[in-house]
Amino acid sequence: MARFEDEGPFSGAPLEDVKLQRAPLVRVLAQIRFSGAVAALFEDNAISKVAGPFSDAGYPLLQLDQMPEGLPPGIKVPRWVFQNEDKSWQVSLTPEFLALDTGAYSDRTDFLQRLRGAVDALNTALGRYVRSASRVGFRYINRIEATDLVDLRGLVRSEFHGGLAVPEGNARFVSGLSEAVFSFGPPLDGPSVADGLQARWGVVPPGSLLDVSTPPVAESSWILDIDSFRHGTLPTNGEALVDVTRDVSDRAYRFFRWATNAAFLERFGGTRTATAGTEDLVPTHVPHRFDDPRSESDEVRWLHEQSGLTWEQLGRLFGVSRRTVHLWANGSGMNASNREALYELVALVRSVQGETPAERRRWLLSPGSSGRSPLDSFRDRRLIDEPINRPAAYAAEALDATLDPAVRES
Repeated sequence: MARFEDEGPFSGAPLEDVKLQRAPLVRVLAQIRFSGAVAALFEDNAISKVAGPFSDAGYPLLQLDQMPEGLPPGIKVPRWVFQNEDKSWQVSLTPEFLALDTGAYSDRTDFLQRLRGAVDALNTALGRYVRSASRVGFRYINRIEATDLVDLRGLVRSEFHGGLAVPEGNARFVSGLSEAVFSFGPPLDGPSVADGLQARWGVVPPGSLLDVSTPPVAESSWILDIDSFRHGTLPTNGEALVDVTRDVSDRAYRFFRWATNAAFLERFGGTRTATAGTEDLVPTHVPHRFDDPRSESDEVRWLHEQSGLTWEQLGRLFGVSRRTVHLWANGSGMNASNREALYELVALVRSVQGETPAERRRWLLSPGSSGRSPLDSFRDRRLIDEPINRPAAYAAEALDATLDPAVRES
């Protein structure tokens, strides 16, 4: 079976949804454009016709607003904002579009159900289905800050390291953004994409305002902003429109999952959920092993071969003897704690940029700008999770100290 990590985000390789209990999300948004089909509500100032259905859908709070963002000076577009009682979710309605956004996202099932409710409320207010939508978009905005940013290279694929992949030497990396656009339809004249995905990622300095959906923070952070969209004549009854949104959201989610690795999922509290699109999308709240089809012994041997670390160094990282690691490599069982550590280490090594095991080992042992190496960070997490029976001497410097000729050849 094709592996998702190898085939890429836009392949047909299977992928299970994983719910992150501590997802580093800034916002999740969906927008549906109607080409002016709801403008009559604003021309008639029919707010009373709209407020009832949206209140029934769970958005009783109303705010009358205007949209200056992205418009020429002096031009303002009226916007009606409907919020739930704790203001964690809101629906924005303008003459051109309906948008649902939140900073309290839990999973796609819940989000799509809420979107369905908002679309149904609009159709109720109009007394009919809007004839067609012209665009559907779904956007994830992720941000990693503080100590998580220090560990970034061990949490996301090397393709998303950006300027962090450049040796700093006497310089200090400050910021850098990358952008990519992918098209899923036939080529159009000019740069336009009718069915596609646009992604931005990189490190932004303190106080940077990328757009109104990404408020500034007081320290450097890494952003992954994914916008998946489709233009065309799209259905607008609730169920059909949510199906389109599910399709474009799935592309965004697959891109996010390909960008991140198993260490990222575990860092932010990953748990399995049912597959998107099934009848009952309810989290199981069972910790996910994030394991590969390969056996644990295969992974241990791969880790030894590709990391450049000796058997004794690996034993120090796991807090066990060199003989125990050999036994694992030959099929002996691992306990749950060491199994999770194995998957995190494998994910970390896979994310390293390096042509040879020696180059990967050098990166694993090298301190970053914080003075901590990736293996130091791994050690810190293990000591926090399991303070008992974990030796202090398996930091990078202790690992390096074992490199006498006898150990190097082991």
